Amino acid sequence: MDVEKIERKEVEVDDDGRVRTGTVWTATTHAITAVIGSGVLALPWSVAQMGWVLGPIALIGCAYITYYTAVLLSDCYRTPDPVHGKRNRTYMDVVRSCLGPRDVVVCGLAQYAILWGTMVGYTITTATSIMAVARTDCHHYRGHNAACVSSGTMYMVVFGLVEVVLSQFPSLEKLTLISVVAAVMSCTYSFVGLFLSAAKLASNHGARGTLLGVKIGAAAGVSASTKTWHSLQALGNIAFAYTYSMLLIEIQDTVKAPPSENVTMKRASFYGIGVTTIFYVSLGCIGYAAFGNAAPGNVLTGFDEPFWLVDVANVAVVIHLVGAYQVFAQPIFACYEKWLAARWPESAFFHHEYAVRLPLVGSGRAARFTMCKLVLRTAFVAATTVVSLMLPFFNAVLGLLGAIAFWPLTVYFPVTMYIAQAKVARGSRKWVALQALNAGALVVSLLAAVGSVADMWNANLWCRTDDVSRYIGTLVCRAIVALLQGPSVGPARDSPVLGWLGFRALYKSPKPRPGSSRGPLARIPLSFPPASHGTPGLGTAGRMDKGAAAADDVETGDYEEEHERTGTVWTATAHIVTAVIGSGVLALAWSVAQLGWVAGPLALAGFACVTYYTSTLLANAYRAPHPVTGDRNRTYMDAVRSYLSPREVFMCGIAQYVNLWGTMVGYTITATISMVAIRQSDCFRRNGAGAHCDASGTVLMLAFSVVQVVLSQFPGLEHITWLSVVAAVMSFAYSFIGLGLSVGQWVSHGSGLGGRIAGAAAASSTKKLWNVLLALGNIAFAYTFAEVLIEIQDTLKSPPPENKTMKKAAMYGIGATTIFYISVGCAGYAAFGSNAPGNILTADGLGPFWLVDIANMCLILHLIGAYQVYAQPVFASVERWAASRWPEAKFINSAYTVSIPLMQRGSVTVAPYKLVLRTVIVVATTVVAMMIPFFNAVLGLLGAFSFWPLTVYFPISMHIAQCKITKGRKWYLLQGLSMVCLMISVAVGIGSVTDIVDSLKVSSNPFKTVS
Repeated sequence: MDVEKIERKEVEVDDDGRVRTGTVWTATTHAITAVIGSGVLALPWSVAQMGWVLGPIALIGCAYITYYTAVLLSDCYRTPDPVHGKRNRTYMDVVRSCLGPRDVVVCGLAQYAILWGTMVGYTITTATSIMAVARTDCHHYRGHNAACVSSGTMYMVVFGLVEVVLSQFPSLEKLTLISVVAAVMSCTYSFVGLFLSAAKLASNHGARGTLLGVKIGAAAGVSASTKTWHSLQALGNIAFAYTYSMLLIEIQDTVKAPPSENVTMKRASFYGIGVTTIFYVSLGCIGYAAFGNAAPGNVLTGFDEPFWLVDVANVAVVIHLVGAYQVFAQPIFACYEKWLAARWPESAFFHHEYAVRLPLVGSGRAARFTMCKLVLRTAFVAATTVVSLMLPFFNAVLGLLGAIAFWPLTVYFPVTMYIAQAKVARGSRKWVALQALNAGALVVSLLAAVGSVADMWNANLWCRTDDVSRYIGTLVCRAIVALLQGPSVGPARDSPVLGWLGFRALYKSPKPRPGSSRGPLARIPLSFPPASHGTPGLGTAGRMDKGAAAADDVETGDYEEEHERTGTVWTATAHIVTAVIGSGVLALAWSVAQLGWVAGPLALAGFACVTYYTSTLLANAYRAPHPVTGDRNRTYMDAVRSYLSPREVFMCGIAQYVNLWGTMVGYTITATISMVAIRQSDCFRRNGAGAHCDASGTVLMLAFSVVQVVLSQFPGLEHITWLSVVAAVMSFAYSFIGLGLSVGQWVSHGSGLGGRIAGAAAASSTKKLWNVLLALGNIAFAYTFAEVLIEIQDTLKSPPPENKTMKKAAMYGIGATTIFYISVGCAGYAAFGSNAPGNILTADGLGPFWLVDIANMCLILHLIGAYQVYAQPVFASVERWAASRWPEAKFINSAYTVSIPLMQRGSVTVAPYKLVLRTVIVVATTVVAMMIPFFNAVLGLLGAFSFWPLTVYFPISMHIAQCKITKGRKWYLLQGLSMVCLMISVAVGIGSVTDIVDSLKVSSNPFKTVS
């Protein structure tokens, strides 16, 4: 018998030495307990905002997505094999096993942001429930018509004090009893809310509500914008109710095997989410049927009788949140205390323990604590309470939390980890479907976040006037106003003419090249070693033998070792769209306005056709001499060097670097205009639409340049990759906001299309001509992405041949971009007519103002990163030339180590000549931007200078050389296309220079004008 017991016990021990006894039913119970929480109280209100059709669909849709991603996540419990692989006991362990260190950092930030945000939400919810108890008792004893108003400030402070005490417990193990009580309370108030809603529905003798939810109109007191924000916020509330992915791996780690843990967990998720969804749909729909469009944000605040049962439910909410708060707080405490203890291992403040005897506890028992935990935990809870006092908006905060949590933790990481573990082929049908789900969830999260932030802003988020929040809000308001107003040097005039610059060089290849500390744009191999007479010249020949090329490439570090290429037509298309679409999209409405309803769309389509055709020619130049079997050319300059002469290599380098530096000038001007627009928007909001709100961009331009001086000290682009990623996201954000605002402005007019067939009128025929040429320059520059086409093609796998794949990607990418460009340009022209502004975000009367401010902030963040993408290759070239010109100079070859106290590495290496040269380049760029802050004219000049040589001339010349095309029909057609584009570029250049000269004549002091 004893032997049988020992054998049975050994069988129960798992492969890691732990005994697991969980089954599908215990896992289902854990899943239900983890999912159902305070978010359930907002479901009737959420359904009310969306109506009888979209409300249940949203509940079921979020449930399905949550279940599907839970299935994917359960397969990642063991890696690399979902059945026999190594166990991962936490969500973070799975991310660490399947993804890279950067994803681990992002996941950690997302998790801790959700944990802290949930603490804020729980503080607000507790105050709401206590206020509901006070109001219910008041109505019961004084009558339902009594004025029963109470402030939640005192209740939040009391709740904070309770959490300060509980936070002194070392960890969750010491709070198990509170967690169990919290789970019981969660089920209690959830079912009480359901039963009270059902009773109210029965007493109404019929269901209330409408198919589309809350109605818009003066009678209902709901505007179209409020309806939109509340509907988006409702999506966030529903998403918040389904976020339990953070705990799925921990639950799965309790399950015994066999059967395999992933099979058991998939069944448990199906049962748990299924039961939860039935409960959610029941409560949401019954609550909406009971209250109709007047459903309260927290369903328990909508009842008065029986008052004792309502009080029991709200007290259950409070008890639940007292314990749940610590469940979310303790991991944050443990994280930063661990970091601080490692950072200062000898400090008594962090390590010395004090013992305090507790009188009511058994003899010999004492509470132990460190001053670090006492002070820091108390400060953290106090800070959380202060933030809650500033944001006492139950539904808005829940919506924001749902938006932040749903996409990254419930969708993105499970999908990404599954793709990595299952080795789903990029470009396959399953990969595309998973990424589409990922993108759809991201859009939902972004919309929910926008709706929640808008609702908080409309509720006077920053200027609250009750109790403690009045003082906090006043300080914040004054700080924001001071920052936005800033010092004014002199008046400035906002010109309706604003050009654009696209963020076309974001693309970064999979692996950096050995010996190179720069990104793909920095690999432009235009080097300037000292010539025989001390003058800079080119150190490579145009047509060289393979050995010489290899030697030169090793010397300059321009080639990398062979790497695995996994790109497909879809990844290349994505790179093209990301590279082309940028800040220039905001000026397309003005460009179409100058050309009119006929010539405007034709110009957009015509330049798209030219760009696509020359891109197909350039794609054939990726390999030389044969487009399929030849040697690879991994940069644009490599292709020019393979086919053309040294003189043309030199010309190509000059064109590229002038384009890079000119773009830096343009970005400086654009960022300044956006900052001025934010200041003016704030001024108009405070002082009225007719207020005098002039602003000077000089100080703001200097501030932007100071930021660039700091960022320019990074050695290369790979050290600020995160900045490029942020810039790419911001690019799409303000582009779609601009499109949405234009469509909204057009629809609000209700008077048909604006504008004229021939375009906007001008003061004279000459001015009209210059504006038309500037518009052509803007559009031409919008399509210049040839500099990065070869780098994108270098990521493609074969077969099929890279040129064939790249041609298809160019068609899809340029086609999608053209459709978007025409939509933005025509929608903006239809909305504003001949008065279309140069930058759609600076239009008068465009609203809501907060959304315009968000778009301008996105534009500024984009330009901060994009500036460095263009600046780093310029820095590298100048520094390489200086090092070769003065190889023995101590100033150039010396470097110093500077200690940085808060950095993980502890120090950075600084070269004095880099510090000086990079600062001088940024300062010179700023001075030029101040001298000629006429953006459309500068942009037109850049377009004229870059479009013809880089997009047309060099691709055509290389195609002629590669195919050995002799003089004949095709040769003349190609040269004719090149000549036409040259004439357009020359005409645009003349128009741009003329406009700059005219503007300088008008402006007495260009240093005080930004236009």
